[in-house]
Amino acid sequence: MKLSLALLLLAGLLSPPPLRAADFPPVTAEERALTAVPGEPNAPAVVLYKKGELEMMGYGRETGSLASRLRIEARVKILTEAGKSNGEIVIAHSDFAKLAGFEGRTVLADGRIVPVPADARFVRKTSLSRKSFATAVAFPSVEVGAILDYRYELVFESPFLLDPWYFSEEMPVRHSEIVFKTASGWQMRPWSRAPFGAKIRQERQSTPQGDVLRAWADNLPAGPD
Repeated sequence: MKLSLALLLLAGLLSPPPLRAADFPPVTAEERALTAVPGEPNAPAVVLYKKGELEMMGYGRETGSLASRLRIEARVKILTEAGKSNGEIVIAHSDFAKLAGFEGRTVLADGRIVPVPADARFVRKTSLSRKSFATAVAFPSVEVGAILDYRYELVFESPFLLDPWYFSEEMPVRHSEIVFKTASGWQMRPWSRAPFGAKIRQERQSTPQGDVLRAWADNLPAGPD
């Protein structure tokens, strides 16, 4: 069972800007040196970090759109030969949660960077009635010691169609966090589930643009899907 957090929201209007292009954060010396996960020495791969930012309609601006945007950025390291199977990721999306703005790269152990080419993506339909899809992305030059960086955006046409944020994965996770940004005047209530004895920490902040809720968890063991 995965650790998760959902946000229930009521009331509001309006929407935010598109994802801004920026370089991936530099790989740290600690990330380069990591060869095994403490407590899980046989882990084939590890999520070094997974971060999400959900900007709800109406946060910081006034427009006529009802769309909300979830921006996701993650970094995975391949630790063993078996871990090379994690060189392909699958992203679920639909007509109601559209996939936009995918970028990815492979950082090799010697520091070379290999971008994910545009033709490395394959889209398949998973449900005709629900209009749902899955996009599979194959990273290039995957080898032991390689680091996989990626980011993408999901655009929700309605603020009432939101998925939970899953902190855990089928591989260990060093750090996972989600930031919810909502317009002032929204009423929100987070609901979380944290098995494995893990702790989900939260902090809230009110700003002139709206309200911000950040939740995070560290050093999570691998969990079943």
